[in-house]
Amino acid sequence: MTVFEYFLKKDIDSLVFDEIGNLYLYKEIARSFPSEFLDLLDLSGNFYFISKETYDSICRYNIVLPRSEFEDFPCIRRPYYRLRGMPVTKEQAFEIIRRTDRSLACISPIADCKDYIGCMNFDNWLMVEGHSQSGWVNQDGIIGCNSITQTYPTVDEYITEWFIKLMVFPYLDLIIAITYWDEVNPDAWDEIAGDYRDFEMVEYNKEFYQAIIGGIYVSNGTIQILDSVAAVDKYKQYDALYGKGIPTFRQVSREPEKFERLDKEYMKRCIDAYGLDTDAVLKRNKNFI
Repeated sequence: MTVFEYFLKKDIDSLVFDEIGNLYLYKEIARSFPSEFLDLLDLSGNFYFISKETYDSICRYNIVLPRSEFEDFPCIRRPYYRLRGMPVTKEQAFEIIRRTDRSLACISPIADCKDYIGCMNFDNWLMVEGHSQSGWVNQDGIIGCNSITQTYPTVDEYITEWFIKLMVFPYLDLIIAITYWDEVNPDAWDEIAGDYRDFEMVEYNKEFYQAIIGGIYVSNGTIQILDSVAAVDKYKQYDALYGKGIPTFRQVSREPEKFERLDKEYMKRCIDAYGLDTDAVLKRNKNFI
């Protein structure tokens, strides 16, 4: 289904087109869409005008649900997940980082720029001192991480975030396996031994597979929501292909000094790409590298 069919559902017949095929998405109908999607469109009067060319380009991307009656995953505070994906080029990695890294949202001219799309639940934090270094893209092009989402994410948010990213970065090919664990494996604490077990070690992968409640598969112009069985299968496939060398969540959150930060020159390149006076920006933002 298209993003219009997903969010409008039974109201899909309420869309208004002119004889050329341009779409007039009126405000009352537009309320069904997340604001992040509407930010991509131009508001004209009481409606969003979407040219036929733009409408056709949006409809090239497909959303697939696991079954017709599917509604949402269980409500979890901060679901722990593992993401694995096909590597991208260094140039593609740079574009992803400069357009999504949350650190850059601290710079108002960038945060207000349509070129900057940010993140919702699957963060890149790669430039601010004092923040645990984490992110699903590496400057060398590696795609993958073990991490947690923001609070109480929904499938609507998942679809919105990856739909926007796929439109901007159509080469993305990745799987996200989402668990019912709130940040960590609740059984990792051994009360008898008084010790915290590193649940991300390979020998505990079976526990991780059993905790998976579903997945998000982004590939070939499609965002597919997977049930638990399909998510486990796809994750195992991608982990075998692309999972080596990806830092664990515990390593990133507890020992960030062990991991390579984006250096100052890389960060300057990101700011330069927005046409800003980088030196002036750095003087006003002392918390950057």
